[in-house]
Amino acid sequence: MVAFTAHDGLRARIPRLLPTLPRLQRRIVTLRFYRNLTPAQIAVDVGLSHLQVARLLRSALRQLQTALLAG
Repeated sequence: MVAFTAHDGLRARIPRLLPTLPRLQRRIVTLRFYRNLTPAQIAVDVGLSHLQVARLLRSALRQLQTALLAG
């Protein structure tokens, strides 16, 4: 049997927090972490440069981190 860790608890909360992100950021996070696409692949999919995708991904992760730490 595997012990439940705090990390597992945080991981379980992330899908519930995704709807709080703007639609484009939510799509980028989903493509990156659930479909395992690279920022360059995501850029083609959403019609942005890979630098814009990286910036939006970083912002989305900061927002998720803030929400997780808040509670």
